[in-house]
Amino acid sequence: MCYNNVLMLCRAIVIALLLFGRHAWASPCRSADIRFKPSGNLQIAVWVEDAQGNYIDTVYITRQTGYFGLANRPGSPQLKTAVRYPYGRRDMVLPVWAHHRNHSYRLVVMGGAKGNSVANCAAHGLSCGAGCCGGPCQCQDHDTDCDDTTIACHADVSSPEPFYCSPNGGQESVQNGVDVVSCASTFTGSKGAYDDNQISLYPPRADLTKFNGNDSADAKRFKNDNDLVAVSGATPLNGVLTPLRWYPPADGDYVLYIEASAESDFNLSHDHGFFPDTQHFWERGTKFLGQPSVVYRVPFSVGNEVDVATSGSYAGYSDWNGATGTLHAPDSTIDDTPGHGAGRLYNVSDANGTWRVKVSALSLCDTDAGVGDAGGNCEAPIEPQGLAAKPQSSGTSAEISFRVPSSGAAVDHFEVRYRADQIISDADFVTADPSSMAPPTPGGPGDAMALLLSGLRPDTKYYVAVRGVSACDRDSSVAVVPFTTTQQSFTVLHGCFVATAAFGTPLALEVGNLRKMRDRYLLTNPLGQLVTALYGALSPPLALAIASDARLRAAARSLIRPIATIARALP
Repeated sequence: MCYNNVLMLCRAIVIALLLFGRHAWASPCRSADIRFKPSGNLQIAVWVEDAQGNYIDTVYITRQTGYFGLANRPGSPQLKTAVRYPYGRRDMVLPVWAHHRNHSYRLVVMGGAKGNSVANCAAHGLSCGAGCCGGPCQCQDHDTDCDDTTIACHADVSSPEPFYCSPNGGQESVQNGVDVVSCASTFTGSKGAYDDNQISLYPPRADLTKFNGNDSADAKRFKNDNDLVAVSGATPLNGVLTPLRWYPPADGDYVLYIEASAESDFNLSHDHGFFPDTQHFWERGTKFLGQPSVVYRVPFSVGNEVDVATSGSYAGYSDWNGATGTLHAPDSTIDDTPGHGAGRLYNVSDANGTWRVKVSALSLCDTDAGVGDAGGNCEAPIEPQGLAAKPQSSGTSAEISFRVPSSGAAVDHFEVRYRADQIISDADFVTADPSSMAPPTPGGPGDAMALLLSGLRPDTKYYVAVRGVSACDRDSSVAVVPFTTTQQSFTVLHGCFVATAAFGTPLALEVGNLRKMRDRYLLTNPLGQLVTALYGALSPPLALAIASDARLRAAARSLIRPIATIARALP
């Protein structure tokens, strides 16, 4: 009887620890403080392995790769790039991390409800002449709706795009001193479908919440299949010292890795070209395959004593195309200048010398004795105070402001997430979109905090949620506020308003042919300029009506196709 009682008690303790999750620990509690100062616009993965090279944990990954599916989305990997480009799976972005982690997902390819390859799209009726941009065969004698080799002609497998911009380009600007990105116009694109015969080492996107009849059933599963949502975060700002915290599972020897990737970081040794679009008329964007990702490595020990370990140089670089997880030894093909190659992490000097990565393995859960110690004296902070959102006139950003709680446990850092049309709770906070800008470092009690949330859609209702996290990793309740972005003060519909509405995308070949006729034969003479100006003034209301009615779209296409055919024949 005594033995059974003890056994039941042990089981109860184990269950309680499991339910308590990350806020429970066995004494003593340890933590590792990680610091680095990145250059701008990087993709970054931070992970930990044991001394034998076994993968342990991913600490952090930038949101574009971890949350928005940059490396596992439709399109050939070497298609060109542009501001928030929608296509081209970048499986060369963080390959050392991906191969060391060795977690597989199904590969996302171009497609939708009617198929996920040229062959099965054709079997569903999307053959040349039917699915080829909705008109006569103009796409090299095959259907392109489910073709990974082109950015063009995916209308029958596309739906409104919540994050990425049209291949015709996004826009970069500076608001409140922060570089922000917005899409110049609304865009419909293929979200893709799984190819069950291929795998990827990267997760699919997790931001999709709305679908239409063109989307594949697979797209509705992407969010649940992405297991990196909780560790995905805003891309750190250029030159800002970035802190991260990791909790070791046990005492021992570990190795921290940071992999950093940058587009278009060219030098004489690394300028790897691109995959030409098979629909040459829609060759968009710029080449991007320059110097590969670089990796920094810091061994450290966790135990009763504080261990501060640093690294002032990079450990190696990846394959330029991400083919393997090989870490190539440093050599002269990689630059080491601020912001380029090995210089993607800047030098920092302090009492521990000059370094690019520093790990402080602590014998307590935090650096402040008595806040989170081995005895479990760890309190959650009070939720952020006075949360407010002020939409900006651009229509694509909002200034978020709040105050550090004036009482309660100290806040180590804040976390900010947002979502369109759906409120955010404590329970589902980590499933919402990570903020575009890293939250500021907390000041003293009552101090004001602010950041710019960018990349939003105009005239859309959003919820933004902020929570504070203590040094021993206890979360406050979330503070939540709704806001609606303003209408954009500019709208770019690529000049062909009615045709774009009729065919659902500015990438339709008919739209391209009409645009060519306008540029070559109308804008080059006074009468043509007058006709173009009248069209620009009168057609937007008609385009809005057509875009919202399937019958009007079909009628408009039947009227436009003969004109587009004539335009195509013009020299």
